[in-house]
This record gives sequence, structure tokens and C-alpha cells, in this order.
Amino acid sequence: QSNEKLKTSKLPKYRKDQLRKQLNSKQEIDSETLQIAFRRLDDVYIYQTFLFLEMERYDDALNACQKVLKIKPGLTEAYNLMGRASRRKGDFDGAIHFYQQVLKENPCYPKVNNNLGIALAKKGEMEKAISLYRKSIQCNDNFASPWNNLGYIALEQGKINFAIKYFQKAISINPYHPLAHSNLAEAFLRKKMIPEARTEVKKALSL
Repeated sequence: QSNEKLKTSKLPKYRKDQLRKQLNSKQEIDSETLQIAFRRLDDVYIYQTFLFLEMERYDDALNACQKVLKIKPGLTEAYNLMGRASRRKGDFDGAIHFYQQVLKENPCYPKVNNNLGIALAKKGEMEKAISLYRKSIQCNDNFASPWNNLGYIALEQGKINFAIKYFQKAISINPYHPLAHSNLAEAFLRKKMIPEARTEVKKALSL
């Protein structure tokens, strides 16, 4: 039943709104919505997971992903989302476990390498985090987040010049990265570069 092709592959806006309303009110999703919303049932649970993450219902997001894995064992996207849910709820050991499951299948997955680095940094494992950020950059050197994260660790270690270099690299890749602008402002403040810091704060607040 779970692999049976359903009627449509695209979720109409009114059905999306209905699904969101039911999730917000903690109602069970009715069978009609499930049957006509997506072609495959695993897509339903993936979509539910994104909504639960948006609503900060992390345990519900994890449960939805478990349903996906019963339909498609080993699906890397499900493990990635479980890692995200676990990290957001503060379960860094859980996040590390799920991200590692993804990297077993695809060692060069920039976002997951970056996210695993964040989880390890939260546990104080900075050298491992740095290694993963560099691996993320190696896989995609046009990805701003690991540059920003390298900068944050350098800033915390008192390596201000390196931090500025990393934050500026992140911003050169993505000028609309508010956290990189905010972090760069902090680095400038530590070097008593007040006008530069003010400029970066204004940019961060405008995004």
C-alpha cells in the first residue's frame, strides 16, 4: 500500500494549507488529504517533517521520518532531516548519529558535513568540526556556511585575523548571509575597528 502510486504528484495550495492547518491544530491528517496530496506516501511524511521543523515540533518531525524509513529504509534525506531535528532540540549525540548515516552513503555531502561539524562543535570537539567544515568546502567551495563556521571557531580561539578572512570569504560567496555580517562585526569590534563594525551591523540588520 505504501508504494502504490497515488492520483497526483503535486500538492495544490489549498491542500497544503489544509495540511498545515491540521498539523497546527494537532489533528490527524485525514486519509483523503494523504491520498490526493502526493504520488507516494513517503513524500507525505517528508513534507510533514518540513512543516514540523518549521513549527519547532521536533519529536513529531523525528516520528514522521521514522515512517519514511519504514517505507524506504536507508533514505539519506530522512536521516538528514532527523539530524536537523535532533540538533535543533539540543540532542547533539542524536544529530551526530543521523548525519553519520548520511555520510556513509555520500561522504561528499556539503550541507551534512557542515551540519555534522556544527553538532560536534556544540560538544566541544573543535578539531573534528574544523575538519568537517574543510571537507564541506572541499566538496563545494561555493558554500558560505562552512566558511562562516570556520570563522566563528577562529574568533573563539582568538585568531581574529583568520576569523575576518573566513567571514569575508563567506560574505563574498553570499552577501545576504546575516550571521556572517554579524560575526564579522564582532571580529572588527575585537580589533577596535569601530566604523567597519558599524557597517557590518547595519548590513546584518538589513537582511
